[in-house]
Amino acid sequence: MNEVAEKPADPPKVKCAECGFLALRDHHSLALVEATEHFRTTGNRPTTPSGQLVYAKGIPPLCFARAIDLPATIGQPPTDDRIKATIDATRLCRNFTPWQQGFSPKEHQEMVNQQIMLDWQREREEADRAWRTAESTRAHRWQIAFLAVALLGIIVGFIGGIVAAMIGRGNF
Repeated sequence: MNEVAEKPADPPKVKCAECGFLALRDHHSLALVEATEHFRTTGNRPTTPSGQLVYAKGIPPLCFARAIDLPATIGQPPTDDRIKATIDATRLCRNFTPWQQGFSPKEHQEMVNQQIMLDWQREREEADRAWRTAESTRAHRWQIAFLAVALLGIIVGFIGGIVAAMIGRGNF
């Protein structure tokens, strides 16, 4: 339990096209943005109604989690066919997170981080509850032991008083 997030021993077989970390560069800002459903299913970069590319030309998709070097895997130039084949290839990946439409790769990472924190918090609460239960049991045992010693002291004191009274009268 020392690790915050435990990864499975064998990573699942997944496709980049189904991962929330699949990212494209915005044509204007060069910021990493969500890969659209159109891109994920066709490998084609969408265009605006005027025919301008929505995403930067010549820049292949990226793995936001850096689990795979997609540009190196796709090769140069990054053609739509190569991109489609690469993002549809089944591979082992420990960083895979299911794609949720409308969320950027950064937001997918934030969701993963939040889940890790919630899991950690739940584990801490369970450990704290177990510790409190054990402490309560220990305290209860001490209370019983204290009462037993007190009762024994009372009995010994009572018997001692009787013996002392008998000795004082000379009956002993």
